[in-house]
Amino acid sequence: MVNDNDYDDRLADLVSARALHPDMATPDGVTPAQWEEVGRLADIENILFDDAHGAPSLHQDPVAAMLGLVPDPHLSLDGPALTRVRKGAGVAASELAKALSGRGWHVSTGDVLRWQTKNANDVSPALLKVIAAELGSTVEQLTVDRSNADESAALIAVTSSSAFAALVDRFALVRGVTTSVAASTLRSRALAAAHRGQVPTPDEWLLSLDAFVSALEDDD
Repeated sequence: MVNDNDYDDRLADLVSARALHPDMATPDGVTPAQWEEVGRLADIENILFDDAHGAPSLHQDPVAAMLGLVPDPHLSLDGPALTRVRKGAGVAASELAKALSGRGWHVSTGDVLRWQTKNANDVSPALLKVIAAELGSTVEQLTVDRSNADESAALIAVTSSSAFAALVDRFALVRGVTTSVAASTLRSRALAAAHRGQVPTPDEWLLSLDAFVSALEDDD
């Protein structure tokens, strides 16, 4: 049986895989209750991508943000670093693409080569975690901060505050992820909330994020 920490680490991968293959068999070690939860989240993920149902775009949806599916400029895949780490691990670009596809991600050899030499803005934090795992590396070793002045002053005020740093630590602890991934997830969730209505004040953003993290802690 997969323990709770391992299950939490695999959750985004399991959800994405089942969203792509709804009839796939229950993976080894996953309990019926866990697989039922994965199925519910996979249904949500599929709805996110179905414009015909009037769903919000991926960048605007808090569920996608929570699952780490929203690309984050603060945690952008660095092409030269990917090339260096991949070659150091003795993994061909085609082998990496095949491994990622086996985990349920639509990735081709061409995608890997593009990430290395041109544009990797479409790589989400959830996929970054999988890439790092496949290469025996870390998210921090593979990423670079490409954020810019396009972010609102309110969001900058939030994410540079000590209160946000404390929320990142709490989220990292309850979800069993690194602080960089935790910060990316919380930033994405904050942005998704802003895109769905009037931009909150820094205090409102922090209260919302605190409520989100507290709910996860209560469920843990």
